[in-house]
Amino acid sequence: MPLVKRKSPAPHLPTRAALDLPDPAGRRAAALEMTRQADVPALLHALAGEPVAEVREAIVTSLIGIRSEDAATGLVALLNHEDTALRNDAIEGLRCMGEAAAGALGAALRHADPDVRLFAVNALDQKQAPWARAPLRTVLAEEADVNIGLAAVEALAEGGGPEDAAALAAFAARFPDEPMVAFAVGVALDQIGAGAP
Repeated sequence: MPLVKRKSPAPHLPTRAALDLPDPAGRRAAALEMTRQADVPALLHALAGEPVAEVREAIVTSLIGIRSEDAATGLVALLNHEDTALRNDAIEGLRCMGEAAAGALGAALRHADPDVRLFAVNALDQKQAPWARAPLRTVLAEEADVNIGLAAVEALAEGGGPEDAAALAAFAARFPDEPMVAFAVGVALDQIGAGAP
């Protein structure tokens, strides 16, 4: 009986190269294996061009786990991307990184593009994150775009406390001719237990 030749096992692709595989399941598995700081550039590069939602989620999951300044900065750079789904993935990733994203989000709040500043406020909108409240108060004090300020008001209404009342009232005083500002601040003050301004 002739011997059956065994096939050689397929060579294990380097993880970075596996991010370019045609099979989404292979790319997803590769992304989840990449958990080191040295993997951040490859993950960010892959994320920007990844068309499959499940693979993007895996890439963002790995970036969240790495929790480095480079990872957060790379996600912030995607806040002005034209792909809405990719932007939303970046915002969610920044939220989940927690305080590790503080520096990158602080820089984004000073971006020339108001949309980027708004998305940065959205990423700061999270409960039980005391570190996020100081940059939101800075937005209330300095942001010229009323809609971005209103987003900060909403974020503090959800995650703030009575100590944010002065910043909220000062924001309302900056826009006395905007009825929506007075209304939103009044709601926020009620939610944080501080009453009307």
